[in-house]
Amino acid sequence: MSDLLTSPAAPVRTDRWTLAAAAVVTLAGALHLVAALEHLGHDVRFAVFFLGVGAAQVAAGPSLRRGTAPAAAVTVLAGSVGLVLLYLYSRTVGLHVGPHADRPEDPDALGLAVVACELVAVAAVAALLPPRGRARVVNAVFAVGLGVWGLWLSGALA
Repeated sequence: MSDLLTSPAAPVRTDRWTLAAAAVVTLAGALHLVAALEHLGHDVRFAVFFLGVGAAQVAAGPSLRRGTAPAAAVTVLAGSVGLVLLYLYSRTVGLHVGPHADRPEDPDALGLAVVACELVAVAAVAALLPPRGRARVVNAVFAVGLGVWGLWLSGALA
């Protein structure tokens, strides 16, 4: 992936899914950078986390426009799914660190916008994969969704 970030000669893809993937991953990264600024006054650990996530996503977005290996796309997908799960956990159970330790945070517009970007990114990046890989990824995301739903129904995410 680092070659894609440094190679100006890489061809740029212009199909809809590529443009959507690049745009929403970059936008999610920019919104994470805004979240980093917002968290500076609350907890520096969260600010550093959001800064790292934002920087990685802002770098990954343009690389998707130039094409990326399936393994890199799956990494972007896993990161997006992981971030959505972390958001859900922080809003339902609560993280064990930070200013809202051991209690759920209230949803906010910035967080919901980032989650929306992450969910669109999952669909758009999955569409960039070869058919067999796409089917595996969609099945895995579906299984994760069922697992979260099951946890919610059982009361574990209440």
